[in-house]
Amino acid sequence: MASFAFEARDDSGAVVTGNETALDERELDRLLHDQGLLLVKAEEKPLRTRGRVNGRTLVDFCHHLATAISAGIPLLDGLRDLQEDGSSPIANELADMASRVASGQTFATAMESHPKLFPELVRSLVEAGEQTGSLDVVLRDLASYLEWREDLRRQLKSAAIYPSIVVAGLVGLVLLILLFVLPRFLTIFVELKVALPLPTRMMIALSGFVSDFWIHILVFGVSAVAAALVYRRTDAGRRRFDAIVLHVPVVGGTQLMIEMSRLSHNLGLLYSSGVSITRCLELVERIVQNRVIRETVSGARELIGRGETMTAAFGRGGLMPAMVMRMVSLGEKTGKLDESLEHVARYYDREIPAQIERALALVNTGVVVTLGATLGTVAISIFLPMYEMMGNLNG
Repeated sequence: MASFAFEARDDSGAVVTGNETALDERELDRLLHDQGLLLVKAEEKPLRTRGRVNGRTLVDFCHHLATAISAGIPLLDGLRDLQEDGSSPIANELADMASRVASGQTFATAMESHPKLFPELVRSLVEAGEQTGSLDVVLRDLASYLEWREDLRRQLKSAAIYPSIVVAGLVGLVLLILLFVLPRFLTIFVELKVALPLPTRMMIALSGFVSDFWIHILVFGVSAVAAALVYRRTDAGRRRFDAIVLHVPVVGGTQLMIEMSRLSHNLGLLYSSGVSITRCLELVERIVQNRVIRETVSGARELIGRGETMTAAFGRGGLMPAMVMRMVSLGEKTGKLDESLEHVARYYDREIPAQIERALALVNTGVVVTLGATLGTVAISIFLPMYEMMGNLNG
């Protein structure tokens, strides 16, 4: 698919110029002919995204199409309306999809030409919506989920800013004291032959070690971080890291809640759209980020494919929270699995922000305590010999 700048003439002979996307000039000629125009010349231009595409762009896209389709506007007109708005950073992609839909492709198939913009979850939901005739409902539910995901992402980023700044400042302060402040005081203490207490001797030893071997420490630190990042990129490393995260106090509980929320949101959306349960789990398996939980979902999918119930399949892993298991069991018994999963999703939507706030409060408390202990140790190591020095001078 390419974008063409064209010049054409209408029935009265007037010149018409514009931009259109098509597979080639032959299709462009056909598209213009359908609009009552005769192609004179065309110049191919590369398709480019006109701005930074973020999660909010996809949310707005789903909201717009859901509203348009609910109002009885055809899908093709909705796509062209959003493309011609002029403010959308994905106008070229929309023009491409509109051209594909106009040529007879389904909306989900047209999305496949832009996999980075439309993930597999979005494409699968749209395909299910087209097959069941409920595309507007699917798009509205999808927009709500994507909006929740963006809000959660922003909240997690905001929660990490303060501890990161404090820790960076603490490390910088400690290095400043060890490399510059303490050596100056040490010169004074040696000249005056002041007896150094244990905290001061420990700080001096640490200062000397950092001063003598800072290049080795730097190389070792960079190498260790690089090795850890490389190892984490492997399947075994990623799984081990994810398993460790789940067992970290506070952090592990928060991570499990976030993954359960992802699972329930996506599984409920897919299942309510008419997707088979095994296909739902196959898609959810790719969306869940923690490898340990992903293996649990994969194992459950295989067991369900062999005829086991979803409750029994999820129970085999021993990782799913009791509340999730109860709601899944209730949904299977009543035949309303999508509603049960929606209850789970709403529960986590309420609990995750509160859990993040509690975790952030504990992290901040730990950072403050560490900062106080560090500054207290430094102060004691400096002021104790100074106090003894002043006593010697007075004596």
